[in-house]
Amino acid sequence: MGLLDKFKRVEKKADNRKFPFEDSPDTACITCYHVLEGYKPILYVSHDEDGYWQFLCGENHKEEDARVVSLGEILSIDESMRDLAVLDYGQYATSESVEGNWTVKYKN
Repeated sequence: MGLLDKFKRVEKKADNRKFPFEDSPDTACITCYHVLEGYKPILYVSHDEDGYWQFLCGENHKEEDARVVSLGEILSIDESMRDLAVLDYGQYATSESVEGNWTVKYKN
C-alpha cells in the first residue's frame, strides 16, 4: 500500500462524517474577510433569531468587511466550528483565543 492509498482512506473517513448543522452545507452565512483570508481565527459565532449564522473574528467591522460563504466553507476554514452547531436561535458564543473555552449567551 502506497502513501496515496493511505491518503484516500483518510479522505474517505472525513467524507463519511455527518454534517453537524441542521442547516444544509450550502446555507449562506456571514464571515469577515479577516477569517476568510486566514488573517484571524473565528472567535465570535452567532446563530441569529432569524436563523442566519455569523462566524467572525471578534473585532469591530464595517459593512464592506463582510463576506457571504456557505456553512460547508466555514467548516473547511475551521473544523472546530462543528462544536458550535448546537447553538440555538438567538445564541452567540465568544472566545478570547483559539485555545480558549467558548462562552455561550443569549442575545438580549
